[in-house]
Amino acid sequence: MSKNKKKRTNTHKLDKVAKAQQKNEYFRKIRKVLDVIGCGHLWALLFPRELEVIYSVRCQAINITVAENDFMPAGKLKWIRRLVSAMLKRYEVELIPHGKTVDLDTYFTAATTLIIYYQTIEPEDFKYATKVKSALEPFFEQRLHAYEAWEHLKQIASITGLMMSDLTKRVYWATTGLHIAKPDISTGYHIYWHSAVPDRTYVYIKGEKHLAYRLGLPEFKTGPKWVSIAAGTHNLPVGDAEKDVEVYIQEHALRRLSERNDCVSRETLLRDLNHSFENPKMQYDAKTGKVLIEFYLYKIKTGYFLGSVCGNKLILRTFLFITYVNTPEGNLLRKNTGLKKNEIEFLELDKLSTFMTVEIQENKHIKHIFVEAGCRSLYSLYKILKEKNVTITKHANTSLIEDYLGLDLTKEYLEEEDEPETEEVEDELDDESDDTLPHTQQEEQETKEAFSWKKSSWKKRIFIVLAFVPVVVVAVFFVAVVWIVRKIRKKK
Repeated sequence: MSKNKKKRTNTHKLDKVAKAQQKNEYFRKIRKVLDVIGCGHLWALLFPRELEVIYSVRCQAINITVAENDFMPAGKLKWIRRLVSAMLKRYEVELIPHGKTVDLDTYFTAATTLIIYYQTIEPEDFKYATKVKSALEPFFEQRLHAYEAWEHLKQIASITGLMMSDLTKRVYWATTGLHIAKPDISTGYHIYWHSAVPDRTYVYIKGEKHLAYRLGLPEFKTGPKWVSIAAGTHNLPVGDAEKDVEVYIQEHALRRLSERNDCVSRETLLRDLNHSFENPKMQYDAKTGKVLIEFYLYKIKTGYFLGSVCGNKLILRTFLFITYVNTPEGNLLRKNTGLKKNEIEFLELDKLSTFMTVEIQENKHIKHIFVEAGCRSLYSLYKILKEKNVTITKHANTSLIEDYLGLDLTKEYLEEEDEPETEEVEDELDDESDDTLPHTQQEEQETKEAFSWKKSSWKKRIFIVLAFVPVVVVAVFFVAVVWIVRKIRKKK
């Protein structure tokens, strides 16, 4: 038999070690929860038999899986599991009022296990059963932590669904369920992922064929919310005003929405797209047949969807930023400043990031122009994004914008209006030392003497010019005489 033959790996022993490590890690979480709720002393009262009971009724980590008879690419499912796992460790929940917190992963495993274990304890189970149950009672009676943890989990699932969804291909949403493992009786939450493909249609606008998709936004547990609008309420020109008009959106509109609200995440835009259509604010122009639907980001208007009614469908064709042409604010801005479409695009005044820069926010002259055009909301949104730690690395060229807006005359008008600042500047000038006055007066005197010619009257100037005329005439006559004499001498 060869001496170099490798020994076989004892897989049974490795499995036993792995299970022991898993159990120790789980008990570490249990002790952490006990410490957080002020019951750390109970660990010494729990006999090994009770620890086995706790482990048998344990809650397992949240499992991410695809719903039965549904589809999701393996790569996307793997990405979701990593994302949800990271977010469960990021969000925290308070277990007792004004106490310490634990992350959601610890809550849905260890904390929920203690809640289940509390309900199984009977006085005759072991020596310290009554004492342990009495100590855990305040934690069990505290219902707020369960509500808070559930809301966090709902938010995680909702955000993940928005991040995965493509409104032109497939929409994803999640549901939850309690799963009981076998052969033991351990339990745990499962997050099941569902999907749906939006309907699509071809419409003809001005003789051109366009592809549009049924607008549906994912919602936790309930699935996609397919958007419809009451035709009669908004006076839309359809055959039956009592029916709802189905809303479709073109890919171009989604692309413009992202490009022009360019400093917020995609899932934020889709979330607020849903909110904007819960109670839509619309303007229908019977002459042009165009529909403007207001879009709100963090409940603040940043622009409009431009749509057209085709049969019994409302087609969202593009997204217009609030300052852009063909919007009420954009038309007023053009009337006040003369800015054209190509100039707005060149100055990037059709993008949210331009208005979220410090340069634009602190320039009172530019602010006056846009507030007068009805764009005050852009300055309110800056504070909200700042509170949410949305950083903008962009720097706006305020000098160039001022030149295009023609603010040279406007500045003088605004500076006259700003009386407090003017008074402060005058006070600073009045506070200067009097020692500089003699020097200033001397400079003024020298300046007067140096430019006395410029400040003299027109009569004095004429007199001085006439005084030089005889001198010039005599000089010319003298030169002419000398020239004549020389000619005569040469002839002789």
